[in-house]
Order: sequence, then structure tokens, then C-alpha cells
Amino acid sequence: MSKFTILIIFSFFSLYSFSQSNKIDKKQAEIFYNKAVKNFESRQLDEGIINIDKAIKFDPNNSNSYYIKGVITQQKNDLNGAIILYKKAIQINPKNSDALAKCGIAYGKLNDMTNACKYFKLACENGNEDCCKGYSKFCK
Repeated sequence: MSKFTILIIFSFFSLYSFSQSNKIDKKQAEIFYNKAVKNFESRQLDEGIINIDKAIKFDPNNSNSYYIKGVITQQKNDLNGAIILYKKAIQINPKNSDALAKCGIAYGKLNDMTNACKYFKLACENGNEDCCKGYSKFCK
């Protein structure tokens, strides 16, 4: 067997191993994500943060995980922290209308209507009808 053939075989197995590892990471992320959502629903906010942080560790490119962490953070009355997390979710997925809407709401609670309207408009453009109504009512 030539060195080139051995290199190709090694590369194939390395890619296969990475692919399998990535599937395991996404599965673990999903498990912790679901736990965090249940924690939020039962008002176990600190436990929810712990679980969503684990989900993010396993899959740092999941927009919804940052969104849920933002929701929990906002529930803990940290609006600025929530905005940072919503923006991270939006950075990963600019069409995440839930994150866009919540970002607008958080800015509204901070009395920053310029940014609130900006995010309501973006959420509206991405299909969030409630934000379309809010934008029409508060921003025009």
C-alpha cells in the first residue's frame, strides 16, 4: 500500500470519527437544551442557566440555545445580559424572529425605543405578526 493510499484511508477515518463525535455533541446539546426549557417552565432559573450553558458547550452554534439563555436571563431581570444573548442568537441566525422580538421587548423595557423599533421591524420582516402590530402601534 502506498503512502498516498494510507493517507487517504487515515483522512477518511478521521472525518468519519469527527462526524460521529459531532452527532454525539448535538445529541447531548439537545438533551441539556430540553432540560433548560423544563427548568424555565418550572421557574428553576439557576438550574436552567446551568443546563443551557452545557447545551452551548456541546453545540455553540445553536441560535436557539442563546435565545433560551436570553429568556432565562431576562426573567432574572438582567435586561442588558439578555440583549447580549439575543444578539448572539441573531448573529448565528439573523432570521430568528423570536430572538429579534425579545431583543426589541428588552430594549423597550429599557426605554430605548430606537433599538426596540429596529428589532420589532426586523422580527416583523421575518414573520412575527405580533411585532408587526407592535411596530405599527409604537414605532410609526
